[in-house]
Amino acid sequence: MHPRPALKSRNLLLIFAAALAFSAASAQSYEFGVTAGAANYYGDLSPLPVLKETKPMAGLLFQYNPRPYTAFGVSLCYAQVSGSDANFTQNRPRNLSFRSDILEAAGTVDFHFFKYAQGVRSRNWTPYLYTGLAISRFNPQANTDSGWFDLRPLNTEGQGFIDGQPKPYKDITLAIPLGAGFKVRFADRWSMNFNVGFRATFTDYLDDVSTVYVDRDILAERSGNLALRLYDRSPELGYIPPIGEKGHQRGNPDNKDWYVFSGLSILYVLADPGCPSMGKPPRLLRDW
Repeated sequence: MHPRPALKSRNLLLIFAAALAFSAASAQSYEFGVTAGAANYYGDLSPLPVLKETKPMAGLLFQYNPRPYTAFGVSLCYAQVSGSDANFTQNRPRNLSFRSDILEAAGTVDFHFFKYAQGVRSRNWTPYLYTGLAISRFNPQANTDSGWFDLRPLNTEGQGFIDGQPKPYKDITLAIPLGAGFKVRFADRWSMNFNVGFRATFTDYLDDVSTVYVDRDILAERSGNLALRLYDRSPELGYIPPIGEKGHQRGNPDNKDWYVFSGLSILYVLADPGCPSMGKPPRLLRDW
């Protein structure tokens, strides 16, 4: 028997597999950074985002770059959104408004238009599209002359105690990020990107408005006078009787709420795959 040739072949395969593994590992890069920008919302109180309702957004993010055409990221962002019927003529008689803090944790995947910052024939910049999955915590509030009040505990649409109305809503929702951006490696260890991302949520209560006006007497009995005041604010504009008659439409439950993040991110490259500007050798790696 002559086992040596087989042994040599097996050794060569092991060496080749190890080389591929090392090449793949060296092709990965990791980036950590901060993001800051603006947040907006559209839903029942804002059919379109309104510039003057724009609020700040800030967060932390981590990015993993396994291939020239894809990147994976996780982020934790805080923002505030707001909306008001006063911004739209057709909505003004309803006279509702809100603000809400949002804390979002998201996982995303970027799809680069060009081979980006990995090996020869790649670019230090690229436009990209991204999507993923996020989980967000929100807390709608309304303002009176006595300050801001949480709306969710007031059950302003009779959630949980009026027949035909939904159960009390959760203050956590899933969301689908859908966005586009532009990223650039502007130094050996630094990168920057700008993106705009829409979040399609799975809730219609980001603004505490969804279904119909409920019986005023039952609402006052179960939730108190504050809930009664905040569920229909048309009397503040002089509407007597109020527009919020039992069963009249208050919101549209068929359309979920959205919010938008626009931000500029600065990231530090923790491990670099061999950006051309750094003069590192190319790798044998299949682009994906």
